[in-house]
Amino acid sequence: MLHLHLISHTVEQIYAMVLAFSLTFISLVLLTNGQYPLTYDELYSQGIQAYSSEDWQTCIESLENALNEFKLYRSVLTNCRLQCNRNISSLDSAGNDDPDLMFFDRVFKKAECLKKCKDEKLQARPERISEDVTKNFLQRVPYAYLQLAYFQTDEIIKAATATYTYLVTNPKDEMMQSNMNYYRDMIGSEADLLQDLELQLHQELYVKGRAAYRAENWPESIDYFEGALEEYYKSHDECQALCEGTHEHDDFEDLYISFATHYHTVLECQIKCEETLAIIDGYYHTDHVAAHYHYLQFAYYQVGEMDKAVACAVSYLLFVPGDEVMSKNMLFYEQLPDVDPAGFKPRSEARQYNTKIIVQRRMKRFADKMFGFSDNEEEAEYTKMSRETGEERKGDAEQFSMEIQNGEPEELAMENGKARYNNPELMQRSDDEQNLLSHFDMTNVNVILTEKELNGSERMAADGFATQKECETLMDLASEAQAGRVSSDAALSYLDLSERARQYVEAYFKLPSRLYFSYTHLVCRTAEPDSPRERQDLSHPIHADNCWLDEAGKCYKEPPAFTWRDYSAIMYLNSEFEGGEFIFAKFNKTIEASVEPKCGRLVSFSAGKENLHGVKAILEGRRCALALWFTLDKNHDEKDHLIARGILEKMHHDEL
Repeated sequence: MLHLHLISHTVEQIYAMVLAFSLTFISLVLLTNGQYPLTYDELYSQGIQAYSSEDWQTCIESLENALNEFKLYRSVLTNCRLQCNRNISSLDSAGNDDPDLMFFDRVFKKAECLKKCKDEKLQARPERISEDVTKNFLQRVPYAYLQLAYFQTDEIIKAATATYTYLVTNPKDEMMQSNMNYYRDMIGSEADLLQDLELQLHQELYVKGRAAYRAENWPESIDYFEGALEEYYKSHDECQALCEGTHEHDDFEDLYISFATHYHTVLECQIKCEETLAIIDGYYHTDHVAAHYHYLQFAYYQVGEMDKAVACAVSYLLFVPGDEVMSKNMLFYEQLPDVDPAGFKPRSEARQYNTKIIVQRRMKRFADKMFGFSDNEEEAEYTKMSRETGEERKGDAEQFSMEIQNGEPEELAMENGKARYNNPELMQRSDDEQNLLSHFDMTNVNVILTEKELNGSERMAADGFATQKECETLMDLASEAQAGRVSSDAALSYLDLSERARQYVEAYFKLPSRLYFSYTHLVCRTAEPDSPRERQDLSHPIHADNCWLDEAGKCYKEPPAFTWRDYSAIMYLNSEFEGGEFIFAKFNKTIEASVEPKCGRLVSFSAGKENLHGVKAILEGRRCALALWFTLDKNHDEKDHLIARGILEKMHHDEL
């Protein structure tokens, strides 16, 4: 049900309607007479008044004009400041050698440039506009009002688009999420076409670049990521220019203390630009700028442009110094015959950007100490921002967030539904992991069900992961474990099959970063005695693996859910039972697809709300499976796998 704020027409509201009309009329007269144009805060106020009076058409016109005015206003300020920065930097300092005179000479010239530019382009608009209103625009609050106004005027697609745009910045607003679900039900398949009305070009190109990369369209991926980088740097300059605004002085201070106080607030704002621009589809992307160069280095490698691949790899290491995988890749590049290690340099734009960011952070740390601000306050603000924008998003399949945490080139590729190892020189695994790769034969693995057959996204089923003997060994292991006896051979088989599944899942979904074990579980379920054949209940209810599902179908990615889980897999060990089918379903138990268990069959899927699933009740017999959960977050790596392997292999060797 749509959450509507319906209000009856009281005397006060009729007065508000008259007032809103009067303000609009007076403003139009003044604008026509050339006195001044309405600012976005005035237009916003009109829109809110019209909203309260249920004058939906006026509300829409005012808020749409307010959004346009907001963009125009900020664009003018940005262009003026950037233009004056460029112009002043090219002027000499009138032959002055005194550093103070040189500094203030530049200050006066820049001030003159800014004043002329703003007087010409802002016309009579005041530069000081309510900070609270500005924050509302940055948080996309006008779209929250617009969505209901559109709904009231039967413009459902616009209402859904406004809601979607609002939710990108406010993903945890439950009421608007409920409205979004309502609109999705109304417009059906058209919901997939909704776009963020505030999407910046660098974000759009980045998303397209990831899609092309995932499709292994390397030339197109390169074009998109190069364009995304160019637009990102432009957006970063514009964001930092917008920080050079007014500042409230609480005290009368000395000249240089006053300058330092003001510039400290500018730096605080400018440093946050990097975080702000790294939010795509409502999710914060760690090492966002570096990720561009990581994608590009592998794409350039694929098309044979080694010099460009190396330049991108070195650029990546500027942002993530000492990254183990990229450092190993650099060793690989150094050994290529046509590549000169002496020419290994980062790209110029990456070096300039990185240097600027480092200097700004150093200056801010110095100013923090000077003004008595602690690093803890800064860290707390960053943590708060990360929570609000959903930094826990890593691996979210619906958004396909391919952020690179530890950054390694894609190691496995898919060919005709079967995994093949691609570019072994670039795998760069640890020695223990590399040894595992050598003895896993996946030639018998065959995908039997894709997303299309399973009626969803980020899901698949494949056969051939285990032989009949391996399945029987694991089923025996389950019985042995209950009795307190475990053989080293059976335990090694358990680890081998787990690792085989992990590698294939990482390959099939073409994940650009390492997939880690989060939890592994060997489980057997037996039918209840005298279980009725007509049972329709589930032995494992409909759920998601990284968020908890409420009765209304909302999935909350927060504790007590295992929020770090990104992908899941179930490897079946037998089929000698009745019932127990694995199902993908909607929260209301409507089945989307069903998978029959059998020895060596693997079902895998992303762990979010896009892949709700459950298990039908077992009617007769015993069903055994190896359940695996994976994460892209190294902090949640189940390290016991490699440790256990080392111990078991030593035991096995000693037994021989």
